[in-house]
Amino acid sequence: MMQEVAEVSRPTVSVITITFHDDEGLARTIESVLMQSGNFDLEHIIVDGAGSPETIAIMRRLGSTACLISEPDRGRYDAMNKGIRAARGDVLWFMNSGDSFAAPQAVQSALDTMVDVRNEWGFGLQCNFVADGSIRGVSVQRFPFSLWALAVGALGAVVPHQATYFGADLVAEIGEYDLDLPIAADQLFIMQAAQIVEPRRCWQVVSHFGLTGIGSAMSLREYFAVMSEARKKAGVRLTPWQTLDDLIVGYISTKTRVEAMFRRTAEYLLTPLIRRAEQVGPYQDEKTATDPRSVGALVGI
Repeated sequence: MMQEVAEVSRPTVSVITITFHDDEGLARTIESVLMQSGNFDLEHIIVDGAGSPETIAIMRRLGSTACLISEPDRGRYDAMNKGIRAARGDVLWFMNSGDSFAAPQAVQSALDTMVDVRNEWGFGLQCNFVADGSIRGVSVQRFPFSLWALAVGALGAVVPHQATYFGADLVAEIGEYDLDLPIAADQLFIMQAAQIVEPRRCWQVVSHFGLTGIGSAMSLREYFAVMSEARKKAGVRLTPWQTLDDLIVGYISTKTRVEAMFRRTAEYLLTPLIRRAEQVGPYQDEKTATDPRSVGALVGI
């Protein structure tokens, strides 16, 4: 039976921000929330784990009227669950401290992809940054969306959590984040959403994400291990046989790690050559172009 679409003429978006001893990052996130504009109302919920006395001062300085939950918690997913319980919006968006919306129209561009805002979910593109502020790349997920690929942890299939938005009724159906998964509970949550309804896709960069957290520092071996645990918790089966599932995931894991090893080796060997070439500059004359010593100069001989 087809579910009736609930009409929401002007949705309310609840942005949930968890933070802990990250005053600078929190200010950046709040500023991006305050920039958002469009045909929606916005509720901002900040959960700070009672970690910083500066949270209120930052909010006042920036003119934020966010709802602040300042009490001890049991980690980031417990803090996110507190945000879920406090949220009153039609759509929930988790934008953690230090991360930010990419543009003033980010929320509106996401809402434009939704038909039944309270019962759907979707995700956009995400621009990744390293600690020095330089861009590492844009997370572009495969199309069409594949729950199977996500469940096995295939690279390019993992959904960027900061670029993901969830309808409130869908969140109520899923429940809360699983506290038994300290790293991959967000991907488990996304798998559970995907088991209920296919995601909407927003082909805009909607979030900026800092590659400084524990999840970004994992090795590929650790990454596949936590994704495998999330897959099993979600009950996503690749075949009728668990042993065969494990063999498939093991093969994908090994193949990906070998490819990554060769890619890192190539980068290690080529990067000094490229940098040296940039220093030497283009050849100036025919002699330079044909002199074997100029080749030696490029590789540092």
